[in-house]
Amino acid sequence: MTGLVLERTEAISHILGQSLIRVDRDTAGAETSFVAFMRLPGQDGAPARMNQLVGRFVDRLERIDGKWKIRQRICVRDTSMTSTIERDDYAAYGFVEGTRDASDPGGALIGIAHAD
Repeated sequence: MTGLVLERTEAISHILGQSLIRVDRDTAGAETSFVAFMRLPGQDGAPARMNQLVGRFVDRLERIDGKWKIRQRICVRDTSMTSTIERDDYAAYGFVEGTRDASDPGGALIGIAHAD
């Protein structure tokens, strides 16, 4: 699914929220809330769109050799909406535009491309 989202969007950001975790020896279950924003390009004269997604990551984890690993992840959609972008007032405010490659300021600083 990650490749499909990157392929269809111009920009994406998500914010992680509350996590609920239950640990039982070397296994655990976790649920983490998130809000995601995805900008989709305009097509065939239609304006760009913004998708907003509210959901939860439901994870099954295992501790192997002292390290916790996610063994299974389910992405749950609780609600979502799509709206057209008629204006983008902040585009003219002088912010540095984000990119999905090493030229992005964050990617350059920490040495990763955001598309990875």
